[in-house]
Amino acid sequence: FHDVEAVVLPTCAQTAFAMSEPVPVDSADLTVIANVLAAPAISLPLPAPPGDLPAGLQLIGRFDQDEWLLAVSSELEAIVRENG
Repeated sequence: FHDVEAVVLPTCAQTAFAMSEPVPVDSADLTVIANVLAAPAISLPLPAPPGDLPAGLQLIGRFDQDEWLLAVSSELEAIVRENG
């Protein structure tokens, strides 16, 4: 983690699920990484094609780099919104 500014990965191993369905057992497997590292993390929603459910993009930053991660996330969110 010393050679990278952030790790980018899906928030969950699957797209969103319908509220009528049970929560997938592995739905938090990828978010535990930031918790174990005590690293800042944020999840950004990604646009979904019509009829599909959305997915989330997770960014995990370096310890004590919360403000940097928020700034990068804001820029990335704007790019995704523009190119939706």
